[in-house]
Amino acid sequence: MMGTVRVIRKLQVALLLVIGLSFAGPTETVYGDSRGVGPFKLRTRDGSEQMVRLLRRDKDTVWVLRQTGSGKELEMGITPQDVGTFVFGRQSAFVAAERATTPKQMQAVQKQLRAISRQLKPYRDLTGMIADRAMYLEAWLWERQDKHSVALKLYQDIADQPYENDVKPLARLRLGICQAASGDYEKALEHLVLSDLPSSDLELTVDVHFALGQAYTNLERYDEAAMHYLHPVVFLPYVNQIEPRCLAAVLQCYAGMEDWVSFHQTYRALLKDHPDHPATESATLYAAQFEERLLQQGLQLQPTTDDSETDQLEGEVNVL
Repeated sequence: MMGTVRVIRKLQVALLLVIGLSFAGPTETVYGDSRGVGPFKLRTRDGSEQMVRLLRRDKDTVWVLRQTGSGKELEMGITPQDVGTFVFGRQSAFVAAERATTPKQMQAVQKQLRAISRQLKPYRDLTGMIADRAMYLEAWLWERQDKHSVALKLYQDIADQPYENDVKPLARLRLGICQAASGDYEKALEHLVLSDLPSSDLELTVDVHFALGQAYTNLERYDEAAMHYLHPVVFLPYVNQIEPRCLAAVLQCYAGMEDWVSFHQTYRALLKDHPDHPATESATLYAAQFEERLLQQGLQLQPTTDDSETDQLEGEVNVL
């Protein structure tokens, strides 16, 4: 009888060792109660998928709890290189972040995003992990609330990590946008790299071009600034109501280059196409200080009755 018990125990140990080795880590203890964060789906390097709970991170070891075929849970230590890829579905907090429109909605979602990143931050470098995505969306919501300094810290945290993932290039770009908005123009240019732009993210594209325009304008590189301000006007005028913002901003470039004809034409386009936009109001205040310079060039800042009649005639069809 005792011999039979010893044989059974040896077989149990051997089985646990086989399971542990297939997961690239040592076998520790069998637990009946669920612990840790999860469960999450893990796709191992051999292509199989397993449900695991994350327990802790000790230097170069990730400790997980994996359910065995008998329903018990086995604690294992795995090196990050052997973990494989975590597979997450679409998170409801991520969807809510994209749909939030009011500060109250944004701040409610940010609490959810912070909870996700706080739980998963020790494992953020593992392939497929979503901690950085949660941090990125939280920062983006701060940015939308004009809290650029708060957003900047979160973007910087992601950008400073030694590993690469699909969020890091976006965080670098958003970091540059916040730096430009905060007046750190040289730093902004280091991060606003057009080659990092995903072609599908039109909102980010117009934001990056606008930030580049800001940075180059304040560094008195007016030709480059005007090019970036006008890019969204030509290609993406309806994204984020960017056209009036860019047309108003490019006036400073034309003033810096003393291109008064372009200044006049751009200002008149704002008045005609976006008369009630806040950017046009700001542009009117800015343009007023150059009214005398424009008159010297024979250019009238404000439209006259003759100008309105000319615009109307130009829009009519000549019927013979």
